[in-house]
Amino acid sequence: MADIKEFWRAKRTSNRESKKDGWFSPLSEGCSSSTMLSKVAAASVVIIGLLLATSSGKEKPLASLRANPSPYYATSLYPNSTSVESPYGFVQYALFGPEHGEKIVFVHGYSCPSPIFEKLSKSLAEDGYRVLTYDLWGRGYSDSPASVYNEGLYMAQLEFLIQQVGWSDTTFNVVGLSLGGECCHHRTQI
Repeated sequence: MADIKEFWRAKRTSNRESKKDGWFSPLSEGCSSSTMLSKVAAASVVIIGLLLATSSGKEKPLASLRANPSPYYATSLYPNSTSVESPYGFVQYALFGPEHGEKIVFVHGYSCPSPIFEKLSKSLAEDGYRVLTYDLWGRGYSDSPASVYNEGLYMAQLEFLIQQVGWSDTTFNVVGLSLGGECCHHRTQI
């Protein structure tokens, strides 16, 4: 027993001396080995969780109302509501208001589809604006492609729709909410 005590006493003295040379030991600073072990275990769990969350396995698509329509959001909510096929699937959109009115695009956020703009977009159409509103991928009635949902995917969708409605060579306004605001910001940088 005396040998063990002497060993640890010598070890502490050695640690203090090493610390003067810039060496650091958490155990010499009063951190118990069980505390260190629990911290290492917690960090390991976090790292494993991050690795699993960012694994490059097959992406799972988000749900789409195309497969299971909602009683709260009818496809007839907007005038001239239709869908068009793109390389990633069908996009639900509506284009309404006077043909030669000032053009405006509404891009909704991540947590809600285009009905978030229903009253505002219809009111602007009544005031003479030409309105384009649509559902982002994986939201509302637009398809949910098996893809990584990132800025590039949403920007490609917006550019596709702009070409589809013939606005590629015209000036138009963009209004976005949350994620839609980010899409609008990037669109104005083009």
